[in-house]
Amino acid sequence: MSKMNACNIKKSITLLLFALFFSFEFSALLAQAVKLAGSLPRNPYISYMQLYRKSHLDRRYELLAKINYPDSTFFDRGIKFDKQYYYYATAVDKYGNESNKSNQVDTLIISVARPHFFIYPNPFNDIITIYFSLQQPEDVEINVYNVLGQKVRQLFKKYIADGIYEIQWDGMDDNNLPLATGLYCCQLQLSNLIYTKKMVLIR
Repeated sequence: MSKMNACNIKKSITLLLFALFFSFEFSALLAQAVKLAGSLPRNPYISYMQLYRKSHLDRRYELLAKINYPDSTFFDRGIKFDKQYYYYATAVDKYGNESNKSNQVDTLIISVARPHFFIYPNPFNDIITIYFSLQQPEDVEINVYNVLGQKVRQLFKKYIADGIYEIQWDGMDDNNLPLATGLYCCQLQLSNLIYTKKMVLIR
C-alpha cells in the first residue's frame, strides 16, 4: 500500500473496509471468455478498481485491468481452454491508496462443442462489433447482406487459429459508401457451418 498522509487516512480506512465486501461472480461468455461482475458499495473516495489474474501455471498474479468505478463489469478474453484461472480485485482511492485484496475467485475454462457468435450493440448507428470464437483453426468469412439477400460488405475472409475475435462494421458498403437505415444480416461462414444474425442500422 502506498504511504498515506494525515488528511486521507480516515478515507483510506473506509476504503479498506468497503473492499472487504468485494467479490466476483463469473458467467461464461463465448467459448473462451469470462465475464467478471463485481459488487461493491458506493464510496465517493473510490477512484477505480484493479483486477489481478493468474493461471494455475503461473507463480504470481499480474495486473489484468483497471476497471472504472462503480461500473465493475469486465470481460476477460485472454484465456485458454482447459486452464484454471484465479482472480482478485482491489479498490484504489483518489489519493492512490490501494485496498486489501478481495476474496479470491477461480474458474475452469472448458471447451464447448461449437463456436459462439454475437453482435453488439443492436440496433446501432455508428459502429457495431461482431464477436465470435473458434474452438479450432478454421477458414472464416464474414459478410453483410441487405434484406434482398445482396452482399453489401465483406468484413473478413481468412484462415485463422482458435480463439476469440472482434470485427467492427461502420455501416459502410464495399465502396465505402454509407448504407441506409434498415435491416441487415451478418453471416459468419466457417468450413462447414453458417451462422446468421440480424442487425438494425439507424442513421
